[in-house]
Formats: sequence, C-alpha cells, structure tokens
Amino acid sequence: MIRAFFKIAIVVIFPFIFSCEKEKTDEELSVYNLSLVPKYESFGAITTKGKFINTFVKRADGNLWSKRTGRPLLAGSLFSVKWINRGIPKRDVSILEPIGLGVDEFSLTNVFVKGSDGNLWRHRANTKITQTEVWFNQGKPNSGISILESMGSTTLDGDRPYVFLKGSDGNLWSNYWSGSDWIWLNQGKPNFRTSITESMGTITVDGSRPYVFVKGSEGDLWLNWWSGSKWVWSNQAKPSSTSIKESMGAIVVDGGRPYVFVKGNDGNLWSNWWSGSKWLWRNQGKPKSNISIIESMGAITVDVGRPYVFVKGNDGNLWLNWWSGSKWFWSNHGKPSEGVSIVKSYGAVTIEGNKPFVQVEGSDGNLWRNQWSGSKWLWSSIPLD
Repeated sequence: MIRAFFKIAIVVIFPFIFSCEKEKTDEELSVYNLSLVPKYESFGAITTKGKFINTFVKRADGNLWSKRTGRPLLAGSLFSVKWINRGIPKRDVSILEPIGLGVDEFSLTNVFVKGSDGNLWRHRANTKITQTEVWFNQGKPNSGISILESMGSTTLDGDRPYVFLKGSDGNLWSNYWSGSDWIWLNQGKPNFRTSITESMGTITVDGSRPYVFVKGSEGDLWLNWWSGSKWVWSNQAKPSSTSIKESMGAIVVDGGRPYVFVKGNDGNLWSNWWSGSKWLWRNQGKPKSNISIIESMGAITVDVGRPYVFVKGNDGNLWLNWWSGSKWFWSNHGKPSEGVSIVKSYGAVTIEGNKPFVQVEGSDGNLWRNQWSGSKWLWSSIPLD
C-alpha cells in the first residue's frame, strides 16, 4: 500500500503564544496559557498491515496521543480502541511539530517529531497499552545544522521509514533506516540558484524508490528522486499559464506512476504525473464553477490504479476529485453533519486496498470520517477526547 504524506496540518503554536505574551518575562513564558493552544493538532494518519488506521494527534497537554481502528474479520464495521497517551520525548523535551510517519519491520508505526531541543525524535508506537513507550533521539542533520521544517515522509520496501527535512543550510536532508542503522544524508538543493521553499509531497515508487517533491524559490516544482543507483534533481516546471500556490498531495498509481497534485494561482487543481514515458501537467479544474478550493484534505490511491484527491471547498463541503478508470469526476461529500463544519484534515488513507477514508476534525470537537462502505459514502464520528 502506498502512502502519501503531504504536509497535513503542520502548525507551530509557540510563535503565536509568545507574541500574545510579549510583556511577560522569560520565566513567566515557561508556563503558557493553555487556552491559547489548539486543543488538538493533527499529526497525521497511516495504515499498518493494510487494514488498521493509526491516527495521531497532539493534545493541549503537549503529549502525543494515538488511536487505532480496523475491521474485525467477522464484522462489517470498524472497531476502535481508546486513545492512548504516547507522552513526550523526555521530561525536559516537548513536542514542537510533526515531521512524518513510517512503518518498521514489525509493522509498528514510527512517529517523527521535532523536539524543543531542536532534535528529530522518533516514537515507536507499541500496539499494547501495557508496554513501555519508547522514544529515540535521531539527532540533527549535522553539526551546526538545525531542522527548519518537514519535507515529508514515506516507507520503503514496506518496512524502512524515511523522513525528509529542510535544514538551516537550506538543503534537503533525509533520516532513514538502512536495514541495520539510522543514517542522515544530505540531498542538497535543486541547483545553486534555486532554494527550497516548501514541501509538495513525498512518496515511494516501485516499492523502494523515494520521490520528494518541493517547490523551488523560482516557483517551479522540483523532484528529488532515487533512480536505483543515485539521487537526481529534476525540474518539473509549472502548470500552463499559472503558478503553483500550494500542495494538494502526492500518490503513486499502479505502483510505479507518481502523481503530485497542486493548487494553482488560477484556483484550479492541477496534477503533474508520469504517464509511463513522460511527465505531463493536467488541469483537474474546480469542484464547480462557483466553488473554489480552500485546502487539501488528503490524497490516496484506491484499487492500486485510481487517484482520489479530497479538498475543502469555499462552501465548507468536502469535495473529491477521482478517477473512475476511464475519466475524472468531482463529487460533493457535504459536511460531517447538520451544524458541523470541517475544521482541518486528519489525513486520508486506504485500507484493504479499496476502502478510502478521509478524516477531519469537526467544529463539534469530534474526529469525523467520510468512508466508502462499498455501495455509498458515509460520515461517522469518533470523539477526540
């Protein structure tokens, strides 16, 4: 199962907090007003064993929390265990922001975060509540180089997590499991004239080749990819007659064909995709002529070969742009419930290869899922508390 991790709700809360408390001393700032902190921050969702959905959030207590859901063998509905407190890296190290998710050789989720000490930390999420929680310090890219922001994450060969970061030197860096050790690698910049501005998505192609899409300082889409023998930077350029505004997600179709989706300055959804012989740009349009795209809600692949891109429209509804197998459609998935609006994305995943799920936080404080039952789309809620 190919996963796409595409910059889901990465919110750094501390600059906002500090700006609201300018008159206080440094000592007073060490205990900040919890009312200013978002109650929940999405740290993304990932599947394990093809059938379990693992959702991660940071609560206002500063701790990482997780919930695991899946489908019992003899039942049609999803089961759900309670939210589990995964804690913080160390007593004196708090969680600043999410960096990525991956799956290891034991099908356990690895959650990567930036700690208040500036280091990359990895939590290996045990499935048994009684087991001791384990946090690992992955360090920094190099001496004198700090972590600026996430560029995405993925898993190779089903069991080797990779995370990509932008360093204070402006370079793309990766921290990955080689199969025997954790390694830092400097991926460099697109070229000497072009710096990295933001992530556009990270995926795995053909099971073992990482592809990292970024936006360059000149406005072009750039790709850093593993050819099988070396790392290569490729300029994917821009959509026709418009510029790139933000990422809408990245996926892989048929195991070997990358797709990256972006929102253009014309307000349309655009895709940059590999046909099998060349890269093409395609205008996916808008949900409707009078409905514009606000933000990404997630991108996934269904049945190996069908791209699904979820977005929030300016009508407040969830919209889906999807490939039927012969043509593209836009479909309106509405709101979670009457009187409940969509606050932010909590990630999109596919389980069992053909069951798409998109998760959002509702204005009622619940986690809502829009899922395909096999015959229709349904909304269901899970308390975030």
